[in-house]
Amino acid sequence: MSLSRGLTILIQPRVHVMNVPVADLRYAKDIAIPIIDVVYTRYGGGSASVPGIIPLGDIHADTGAMHALAETTDLRTRVLLKAAFADGTLFGTIDKDEATRTGFIAFRGTKSFTEWIDDVLFEPVTFSEVGAQAPRVHAGFHKVYLLARQSLMDQLHLLSGIDRLIVTGHSLGAAVASLCALDLAVHGGFHNLCCWTFASPRTYFLSASAFNQKITQSLRVANPVDIVTHVPSIVQGYVHVTGGFDIDPKIEDFHSLDLTYAPGIAKKIGSMTAHAISLTGSEDEELRSMFQMATPS
Repeated sequence: MSLSRGLTILIQPRVHVMNVPVADLRYAKDIAIPIIDVVYTRYGGGSASVPGIIPLGDIHADTGAMHALAETTDLRTRVLLKAAFADGTLFGTIDKDEATRTGFIAFRGTKSFTEWIDDVLFEPVTFSEVGAQAPRVHAGFHKVYLLARQSLMDQLHLLSGIDRLIVTGHSLGAAVASLCALDLAVHGGFHNLCCWTFASPRTYFLSASAFNQKITQSLRVANPVDIVTHVPSIVQGYVHVTGGFDIDPKIEDFHSLDLTYAPGIAKKIGSMTAHAISLTGSEDEELRSMFQMATPS
């Protein structure tokens, strides 16, 4: 496409850069999604469990820090915090599947994404908790993660005797999961660390290479018509991490974990004959291509 003053945006197609076993996609549907569902149910005051999964601990937001932040910060952050913690501080769980020696860290989203989606654009901040060469990330999602970070770090010792750790989440919880996964890749000492997310908004600014290089396996499932997966916009500089996998578009209940994402994965699995599926890479290259401008000679 052409711009005024003779400038041209060079757009290159995304490429497939990695694969994931179909068995892992099935495991994501059968185990990861139900674990996230449990977090939602318990946040709402109910009781639930996943057969065969051992609950190890709860991840809570720091109440004092949350109230202090809500009193001193800008309106957009207050809206996001209210949406995230309106009914309590439970934000995630730590679980273990002993049969497969798999650990889980799971984050829920909000009861309704419409509470915060209109105010999703924040200035980026440096993710300084991950040390040198820290990437820039969405400031709102970063604030939410930091509220629960200490609760998580205090309980990492519970995840002993595992061969794989899967950090997972839905919606706002998916954005937090992608931050948490990088944090644990740097500080957690886990050698086989996966990040499986559902309906994730864009979280990293300009480049997700720090995440892409350190995470053993990224699986980012999206319904193409789910508005949450398209914000903040790539033209605003935010990018998705690698591992994109689109289910078939579903407009009704387009953001629902149970009504759209789980059956959408099941439908895809049912049509597959290969043992592995191709996933899309991150949007780093696409962003660079969009803003690479060539002036005429």
